[in-house]
Amino acid sequence: MAGRVQLMALEPGGPCRHARWGSLDHEQQAGQVPAVEFEGLVLRPTSYDEDSSDDAMTVTVRAMVPADTAERIWALEATQPGYFPVIRRGVAEDPTAMRIDRVIWQRAGAGGGDVAVEVLLVNEAFDVQQSGVFGALFREPEMTQVLGLALDAAGRTDALLAELVAAGVLDQSAAGRVRDAGATARTARRHELFEADDLSRYE
Repeated sequence: MAGRVQLMALEPGGPCRHARWGSLDHEQQAGQVPAVEFEGLVLRPTSYDEDSSDDAMTVTVRAMVPADTAERIWALEATQPGYFPVIRRGVAEDPTAMRIDRVIWQRAGAGGGDVAVEVLLVNEAFDVQQSGVFGALFREPEMTQVLGLALDAAGRTDALLAELVAAGVLDQSAAGRVRDAGATARTARRHELFEADDLSRYE
């Protein structure tokens, strides 16, 4: 099966415009996607996009969510590969095993209020098709540059800690805690890489 389904809500929970590219095995009716549900979370889409090619599938859903829901989404994203059942209400009631590939997000306002998120969900067949080719075709030369800068920063951090220990400012135990904090941040703070000033720029 190959095809693309895109439904854009005029407002949260409102009626959707329907467009279809390619061919689908079933008749996709114009209507609503009232919710995308996974792991006890219910996202009410402001926009929804689904793309499939053979067995590979991606689902991109935008929604406004409370800050604690965003934190749960980030925690799921950090659990890789972490496939879990996803139900797309109004598209397919049977669950599909997918994982969170990426979450772009935007703060809706000050004071810890709602967060606008764009969640990209992919299934295992997508991962199999993309392995070995995705990194080679995309994100260059930026990826090489970022990796180089990260390694430079890691080297400088190690050198700084060594100098602080040698000068008696830190002991080995304190230096170890600093290094451990850096390793923990790789997953705990990964979502910060995907904060956007304006989520609409990624349409």
